[in-house]
Amino acid sequence: EIQSKLTRNRNNLAACLIGLRRFDEAEVELKNILSKHPKFPLTHFNLGLLYEEEGRLSDARKAYATEVELQPNSVAARFNLANLLLRSGDVAGAEDQLGQLIKAKPDEPRAYLFLARALLARSASPEEALPFVKTGLEKSTTPDLKALGYFLLADIYSRLGRRADVEEALRNARYYQARIAPVKDP
Repeated sequence: EIQSKLTRNRNNLAACLIGLRRFDEAEVELKNILSKHPKFPLTHFNLGLLYEEEGRLSDARKAYATEVELQPNSVAARFNLANLLLRSGDVAGAEDQLGQLIKAKPDEPRAYLFLARALLARSASPEEALPFVKTGLEKSTTPDLKALGYFLLADIYSRLGRRADVEEALRNARYYQARIAPVKDP
């Protein structure tokens, strides 16, 4: 609050250090910020990223949950928390986070697609997941999300026994998958 710009810059520095895999330095920066400003936006989120990179998934989950508690409209924190919950088998928790994300940010396509993924993970009926995939696809503008959406659609059509639709969805998924720009290492 006193020097929010300086604190924001230190938080950005910590995020860069995480990207450079200089985890010890990043953790020192983040904990220093939190010792003075325990509610500073994105600090717990960045701590979650750091812990996730280090494989400390329980700590990452707590950090993301704290960020969501402090900043309920943080799309990134809520999404990362939902993704960790889904990966750890807490499908109901993931569904809850993604549902809240859809309410807060109805134009966020990842929320719809990952909610469909969570529904399929808990063996919900394909018909229950289908509208979320279709909405996610409609809202998606990037090839990675389009590819994910079409792969999910192929899964749903497969469960419904709609072979021709599976083939079309897979063609579309591969089309968009081929358009995803490769990630370059720094």
